[in-house]
Amino acid sequence: MSYCLDDLLKIDLANENIKQKDRLSMLAQLIDLSADHSHLVGIEKAIETGKHIESEGVNKNQSAYLYYYLANAYSHLDRLKHQSSGQLWLWERETFREQIYYFRKAILHRANFNDDALICSAHTNLGNIFSHIGRFIEADRQWNNALLKKADFSMAIASKGKGYHHLSELLFDPGHKNVYLIKAYHLYKEAIDIGLPKHVEPIHKKNYRCLREWFLSNTGKEPALSFKSFPLGTTEKEINYRKWCLKNCLFLNPLNEIEVESAFAHDILNLPPMDAKGIDFPIYHALFNELKMEYAYARYLMFESMEAENDFANKGLHLINTLDYPEYGINVQNMKTCFRLCYSIFDKIAFFIKEYLQLKTKNELDVSFRKIWYENIKSKKLRPDFIDRANWALRGLFWLSKDLYEDNFYNMITEPEAELIRDIRNHIEHKYLRVLWFVNENDMGVSENPQPRLDKAFFNISREELSRKTLRVLTLAREAILYLVFAIHIEECNNLKEENQEITVEFPLSEYTDF
Repeated sequence: MSYCLDDLLKIDLANENIKQKDRLSMLAQLIDLSADHSHLVGIEKAIETGKHIESEGVNKNQSAYLYYYLANAYSHLDRLKHQSSGQLWLWERETFREQIYYFRKAILHRANFNDDALICSAHTNLGNIFSHIGRFIEADRQWNNALLKKADFSMAIASKGKGYHHLSELLFDPGHKNVYLIKAYHLYKEAIDIGLPKHVEPIHKKNYRCLREWFLSNTGKEPALSFKSFPLGTTEKEINYRKWCLKNCLFLNPLNEIEVESAFAHDILNLPPMDAKGIDFPIYHALFNELKMEYAYARYLMFESMEAENDFANKGLHLINTLDYPEYGINVQNMKTCFRLCYSIFDKIAFFIKEYLQLKTKNELDVSFRKIWYENIKSKKLRPDFIDRANWALRGLFWLSKDLYEDNFYNMITEPEAELIRDIRNHIEHKYLRVLWFVNENDMGVSENPQPRLDKAFFNISREELSRKTLRVLTLAREAILYLVFAIHIEECNNLKEENQEITVEFPLSEYTDF
């Protein structure tokens, strides 16, 4: 049944006597009509109603729709409150946080969607938000997820093209920049050929024409991508390792996002040209070497955890059969160690930011990836160093930190599974993460052991689920390292503009080859 906006504003959508399915239908109409009329009160009522339905317990079959509607409502709220106010570089934005959180919840419950276009829209819209806030690597992952569901979903293709176009401006390697521009050109063309909604078609056509004219004026022809093939290794294991890294986008190489090509199967990423004035030792390069090496080690441990178990590593190791079907072995420990190392990388990135931006801290305990952004932890007051700072990638790092759960920030997370991932980490570090051969989905988590003393000591998880969560944390670590490099590049460029000078190389650094 269809309603007009005035009627929906009068109806008490929190009334439990109305069937939940009907309430959700009216909620969707209220959001769409309020958006069409730029009616702020209507959007605010929709959010209040949606939160009420969520708190009372949404029907499992309707949950994905509720979360999707709430995410859209916050998107319209952001447009009405912020986008006309010139607050482009406002870092802390509740409307963004809520959009990300609810789009992610909708995707987690995607099995309840019966509409592929809605799933694709959720991934695409989520990708667009991530791109705006500076998490362009995660944005690309979301657009790819939409295209895995529907390969001709033109909105995702066009958004991906725009994202690559924008990202090319951050790349300080001319070859990398050119590849991204060519890829953006072809994505624009593909989306236009398929057909785009009228409200977005003009901007994407304009971007496509600009790139086409640029390529024709500079090369005399339309651009094409082609890459040389290179050997991936000398042993079967090395080749499999590099194929796995490429497939999962794990190389520290911005081009690994573009294609799964052997030409990109190396960790070429390094710090950009930097002003070394007043520095008598290349401290930042030393710190970055440590970050890269630790990441490479964590990545290899993850790969090793999926290989056949070592025949001799556990030989002579006497363990007691506890009759609960736990899975032991070096490979399981490799996976756990990978998980732990990734969290170590996050905090080392925080230390790098502190040193590079010369941030003042009361003590070293304040230097953690989740806390470094704030002047006051209790009040959640952002440091003046970051308020309205025009650094897209640095803001991306800030928003990535919101995927990680800490007790002081429980109401500021953007990842619905953040607490679960935190619990896994804490049990690996301090308690007992019990990896089981068989574990029911309802039994995953803190053990229901009848002995009270052990209730919170055990965390049950299947090896398959631990593998998924570890790979997710590994991809977050890679994402953070890339943002760090691009953030430094932006800072160096901004400093040059302010000082009106060119970068001078004071350290002729060569490649470290003593492996």
